[in-house]
Amino acid sequence: MFVISFSAFATFIDFPLYEEGALEKKSMEVPEEYQEIAQEVYELFDEEVRLQGGKLKIEFNMRETKINAYADRKTDYWRITFTGGLIRHKLFNKNLFASVLCHELGHHIAGPPYKSFFLFGPTWASAEGQSDYFATNICLKRLYMDKNNTEILGAEEINPFIDEACRLKDPRYYDLCVRNTLISEETGRMLAILGSKKPIPEEKMPKLNTPDSNQVSRVFTKHPKAQCRMDTYFQGSLCESYFLVESEQKGVKNCEDKWDDLFSGARPRCWYAKR
Repeated sequence: MFVISFSAFATFIDFPLYEEGALEKKSMEVPEEYQEIAQEVYELFDEEVRLQGGKLKIEFNMRETKINAYADRKTDYWRITFTGGLIRHKLFNKNLFASVLCHELGHHIAGPPYKSFFLFGPTWASAEGQSDYFATNICLKRLYMDKNNTEILGAEEINPFIDEACRLKDPRYYDLCVRNTLISEETGRMLAILGSKKPIPEEKMPKLNTPDSNQVSRVFTKHPKAQCRMDTYFQGSLCESYFLVESEQKGVKNCEDKWDDLFSGARPRCWYAKR
């Protein structure tokens, strides 16, 4: 079920914000292409959610002007909600919609490590980094696997770094890898912009070839910085575990933690540590 609502727990960004001048799109309607993506993701993952005991529900609170999306659970409904502020943001598009939707879905079904409260221990919600990783490692792969990704990419000139990374992977999925890596890059840039109070010069923007060098000693379950999150999306795009098991098998398939390989597909050390 997905619902357009005019009427939380795990959010896409730390603090919902309202950016002056950001809402150039005035319509209270949800773009049709977003509705189509929401319906497709619902159909692809509804059974998996039900097997885990929930009922997936995707909602749009178009009257809310704050810029965010979040996942929560109410009775047996596992909800994903987009605010009107995010939907109408001038930088937002269908690629970013799919990216954010997959991240929020990850909070529900991406598995450990989980977010936790100091006094109450682990919660039902997968950590922010795990949800980022799930977005490209599982969700966007499943969403775009059977699409004509070659045609969608068209004559677009591919960054040599992206080309190198994806050519090291299974050639059958080269275009899928490129497409999801481009979405990873776009997501990281959006996160940097939303997380800054002033314009960011291009040289300060997160980049795929400048990974976060921080190494945590234990899992960081909150929102990492934009560069770390871009790295996580990127590594999820490169992970091939999804293709190495029978298609009917469900669940999260993480790549081995090979941190000495820039293109290994492992969850980055900037938020993840072996427990």
